[in-house]
Formats: sequence, structure tokens, C-alpha cells
Amino acid sequence: MLVEIVDQATGALRSVLSSIETDCVSGPDAEALLEAFVRAERAAAAGKMAMARRVADTNRWAAGGSCRSPQDYLSRKTGSNRGAASRMLEAADRLKALPRTTQALAEGELSESQADEVAKAALADPAAEAGLLEEAKKGDPKALSDKCRRVRANASSAESAEARLARLHASRYLRSWSSEDGAVMGQFRLDPEAGARLLAGLEAATRRVFDAARRRGQREDRQAYAADALVDLVTNRDPERAGPAPADDEPDQNEPDEGHGPAGGEPPSLPALFPTASALPDGAPPRPSPARAEIVVHVDWPALRRGYATDDELCDIAGVGPVPVSLARDLANDAMKERSAAPA
Repeated sequence: MLVEIVDQATGALRSVLSSIETDCVSGPDAEALLEAFVRAERAAAAGKMAMARRVADTNRWAAGGSCRSPQDYLSRKTGSNRGAASRMLEAADRLKALPRTTQALAEGELSESQADEVAKAALADPAAEAGLLEEAKKGDPKALSDKCRRVRANASSAESAEARLARLHASRYLRSWSSEDGAVMGQFRLDPEAGARLLAGLEAATRRVFDAARRRGQREDRQAYAADALVDLVTNRDPERAGPAPADDEPDQNEPDEGHGPAGGEPPSLPALFPTASALPDGAPPRPSPARAEIVVHVDWPALRRGYATDDELCDIAGVGPVPVSLARDLANDAMKERSAAPA
């Protein structure tokens, strides 16, 4: 009976879609229909997640004998990859303990991803659920996401926050590969402090590249300038000389090839790859003076004094996200030391 009702609703939607002449729909009607379809999509998402969890709980996924796991079953049924299927089951588990958030998803007040964000935060701090659902009604996805992150961060004790930083630091990496057309691509993962320092330095260097490009009369996308800035930072290149190497430059036979050291030798050390000013060969252009990097920390005064944030108190790094108050204190102390050491 329930399946027939859902099928009837689906059939009604299909009928509406087949009867719509899109080019003849007015702007206001298109907006109203869009909102209606979003509500339908969110209601369907609530049902999909609940039934996916039930199929997994009852082992129905194994009935046909062709699927190796609930994730494999859901991947085939939904046409998504196994990672997405796994995340759906995890989200369904979280929502099972939060009927109010589940109801908000079914009533179209939350998207599927927003419901999962609220659920993660509400499980960390159940008292915050009502406030998060009220925030969702304001229609600002970024504000809701930021508040969810703050709730999760503030729900941890100072000790667990330190443990989280240690875990994030232990999971750091930098990976690179080549695209099909030969471009070098990469991905990295850093803890919040290292990431904030990197992004602040990169932002300052990007401004230098931007200024140098303007003096040359060049106009490019900011992402292109950021890429140039990254190369400048790690290769000691002066932004005034940025650009492709001359075509007639011959590679040094003693330099490493494709990430390996010279034949029969060890890979070069980091100082060899990125020499300091004192290690540069005679006649090499000096490294340009570093651009001033700025890390902006937002922290509520009571949290800073107490040593940890509670409830909806703020402690985050602009462009990075919530961080422990202990990290904000460390950064403030570093700034004070740097200022006191600066020449008058």
C-alpha cells in the first residue's frame, strides 16, 4: 500500500513534468515550481535514507546473493559510487536519533547535506539542535554550515581538541600527479595551524604576484596568480621574473629527474631543492623579501579568557574554520613575540 502511494506521487510528478512547456513558464511560476520540486526532492531524500538504513538493518541487501555489502547494494540501486552509499548510511544512522531534524528534512526545510551537517552537530551537542534548525530557516547555507562547525568544535573539551589537532597533524600529506594533458596537479592536507600559516603566506605572496603582473600590464585570474605565488614561495623565484622558462634552457644533467636523485645516488635533500639565501650559488639572484603574512583569528573574549569555547562562542581562523582556543592563544603569543622583536 505504501509503495503504491509513493508510486502514485512519482507518477503525478512525471505527469507534471511531461505537461510543462518550459519556455512558456513565467519567471514567478518557474520560481514557485523550482521551490516545489526542491521540497519534493528533500522529502524523497528523507524516505530514501530511512529505507536504505532499514534494508541494511534487515540484511535485505544480501537476498539476491550478488551484492557484497549494504554499500554495494545501495550503489547499484541509486547509481552512486560506494563512497556516496556509505555516507548515506552513516547519515541515516545519525538522523535516526534526531526525529526533529529528520522531520525538517522531510518537510523541505533542509537539504540532504544540510540535514547531515545538523545531525553531526546535534549529536555532539543535543541542546543545539533547535537553534540549528532555526538557523536553517534563514536560508543561508554558509551561515548554517559555520554554526554547525562551531557547535561541533565547542562540544569538545580542551583535551579532546588537542587530541584532534594531533590527529589532524598525523594525517597530513601532499600528493602530486600529472593530468592527461601533462599539467602537474596536487592535493594536500594540513592541520589548522599549519594550514592557516600556509594560506596566509600564500595570500601575501599572491598579492605580490598580482602587483607585479599589473606593473607588466598583465590581467589574469586570481587563481593563476595564486599558482604563480606557490611556485615563487618554494623555488625562491622573484615575482617580477615570473613566467615560463626560456625554450632554449638546457636541463642540468646533475639535477634530479622525475622526482629521483642522480643516477646511482640518493634523492636530493630539501635544502638542495629549496636553498636558503646563504646556500645560493655565487651570482644567483637573492630570494625576494617575504611578503607580510596575516592570520586573522576570531575569538570571543570569554572563551579566550576561559581557555575553551562553550555553546555558540566563536573561535576560528578566517578561511580555515573552528580551532581550539589554545591554538588562538598560541598564535596571539607568537604575534606578540614577533612584534616585540621587531626593530623600532
